[in-house]
Amino acid sequence: MLKRILLVDDHAVVRSGLRLLINSEYPQVYIDEAENEDECIAKIKLFSFDLVILDLNMPDSDSLSIVKFLNQRYPHTRTLIITMSNEEIFALRFFQEGVKGFVNKSCNNQQILQAINVVLNGKTYISDNLMRKWAEKQIEKDVKKSFDILSQREFQIALDLIKGKTIQEISVSLNISASTVSTYKGKIYDKLDIPNHNLSRLIELARETNLI
Repeated sequence: MLKRILLVDDHAVVRSGLRLLINSEYPQVYIDEAENEDECIAKIKLFSFDLVILDLNMPDSDSLSIVKFLNQRYPHTRTLIITMSNEEIFALRFFQEGVKGFVNKSCNNQQILQAINVVLNGKTYISDNLMRKWAEKQIEKDVKKSFDILSQREFQIALDLIKGKTIQEISVSLNISASTVSTYKGKIYDKLDIPNHNLSRLIELARETNLI
């Protein structure tokens, strides 16, 4: 069955480049173009498309509104966002609204073709770069959550340990017994799941969450 693709970008040179690239891989695909939101919506209402390749940032156009419109009225039409913007900032919101792929214009031709192929075949495309950034953010969130589970006193003692203070020094500064500090220390390592009271790992964890 003939696939139909709509290219939506306010730059004619971008649309032309995408058309040439797609035709090189899919010579039998029907390709149409639109340069703004109004033209895009008008063509979608007139014709059935398998894939809409949509620029994220177009003057006087709201890409998110287009995505919502497609998802509500034409759920069979899949959407691939292509952008020069930082995809990490926008991608999650667009995926939540039903986008099936997100690719940066700085990607090479092979990566763009891979994204198109994946989405045309009914799957979701997430670039390796975007996956890595999301993973890094999740790790950072997990680290911050781990310190959040400490009580105020435990957090204070953890910071002192990270700064290299001894049990005795912490005891004096907080006006509590050394044995009490040791008890808190044990609780800190247990809550943060750090084996063998490994101070190096505690310091590493603090760096990961920008505590130091």
